[in-house]
Amino acid sequence: MKRALPFLLLLLLVSCSQYIKPRVVIDLANQSQAAIKNVEVDYPGGTYGFSVLASGGVNHHTAEIDHQACVFTVKFEDPAGHQLGGQPLKLGNPCPAKVSIVVDAQMAVSAEPGK
Repeated sequence: MKRALPFLLLLLLVSCSQYIKPRVVIDLANQSQAAIKNVEVDYPGGTYGFSVLASGGVNHHTAEIDHQACVFTVKFEDPAGHQLGGQPLKLGNPCPAKVSIVVDAQMAVSAEPGK
């Protein structure tokens, strides 16, 4: 039995690793001159949101992702209440471990693998 125990532990670790979803760290930076409101971020396998991100602010979020193409969508409102964003941000396949999303001075959204 003592000889079989290391083998059983190895088998357990290998089989469990197939059920662990990969994680992604999402950094959303607001580089515009105004706060953005009602922010919604769609990522492979889920959605999260928050109410406001101040000018110059960064929101950090860690999420489990599905094994799908790495497409993000960010929607938000400007100070006047206009809906902005919503275009798919494609980062290839598989998703990187970190994604940096930026709302620039013109309120345009872009994304790239994080550093």
